Amino acid sequence: MAKPPVFIDFPPFSGAEHLENHLNKIAEYGFDGTEFNLSYCPLIAGGEILPEFVEYVKKAFEKYPLKYTAHIGIGLNLRNLEEYDLQKNVLRSSIDICFELKMSVLTVHFEEASMNLKEEKAFYDAHAEAAEYAKTKGVLLCIENIETEHHTKVVEMVKTMGHENFRMTLDAGHLYLTANYFGYSFEKAMEECAPYTAHLHLNDNTGKFEPMRLSNIALYRTDCQIQGRNRHNSRSNFKQQ
Repeated sequence: MAKPPVFIDFPPFSGAEHLENHLNKIAEYGFDGTEFNLSYCPLIAGGEILPEFVEYVKKAFEKYPLKYTAHIGIGLNLRNLEEYDLQKNVLRSSIDICFELKMSVLTVHFEEASMNLKEEKAFYDAHAEAAEYAKTKGVLLCIENIETEHHTKVVEMVKTMGHENFRMTLDAGHLYLTANYFGYSFEKAMEECAPYTAHLHLNDNTGKFEPMRLSNIALYRTDCQIQGRNRHNSRSNFKQQ
């Protein structure tokens, strides 16, 4: 049995020089590839691709013997009926970018289900359409479970759609948090997700869920950004010593 490729999450960066520095380190450390968040560069504006930035990233990627996958940019909301066409354009442009940058997988988020049936149908239909379009581009579309929703909702969506190009990104860290918070078996949940999984995210966490993620998502994200900057500054200071 062939060894599965091991990728590492691409870190946030500021400045063109950091892009190639990170790529060089990832290759140097022996990883097979990296997963790149499409928000890290201004690749899309108003739903349309900014080709000069895509070309810059493409040239950087081509310098290293790595494979690439993509994570959807922050802010995509296919339950937003008021800006539905814009949101669909963002997803379609993201797929086109994956094709240009030779990214084999695009991970999108399930996020939290809505009680509005029209919103849920719009969410489902947009992904069904995107899965078919991504297939023509050779990009596998995978939907990721998050820590605030029961994993069975993601499994049911993938199962119901039954599209060969629409699978699950199983985030084991998110699943561990969810299982502990909502009180069900992590091991059983992994077994339930496995048949529908084509892409896997692994990270270490204590299983302690932050309730603010449910009660105040805006404040939660702000706190995460602050903590992320603090950790980055600590690492930078440590390296300078």
